[in-house]
Amino acid sequence: MPTWVIDVPKAGRYKVEMSYGAAGASVGTAFTLSAGDASVSGTVERSKSGDLVFHTHPIGTLTLQAGEQTLKLKAETRGDAAMNLEGVKLTRLE
Repeated sequence: MPTWVIDVPKAGRYKVEMSYGAAGASVGTAFTLSAGDASVSGTVERSKSGDLVFHTHPIGTLTLQAGEQTLKLKAETRGDAAMNLEGVKLTRLE
């Protein structure tokens, strides 16, 4: 399970976007991104310009506390890799 230690500068709601590529067999794989008690779930979408080409996908929002947090990405096990993850972007919503 991929994990990252992040420093949240200010408590609040954050928009979550993930950049990944996905092969046909992994489309529809369920995943959850969490930090502390907050979580957001989604399903892997097909890459629009070919398998494993990175695209940014809106995932939802997380309500985060200020300070150090551990961000965790967990995907259901289906035998193949769920996605080829390029990055996770969190943007504070005003």
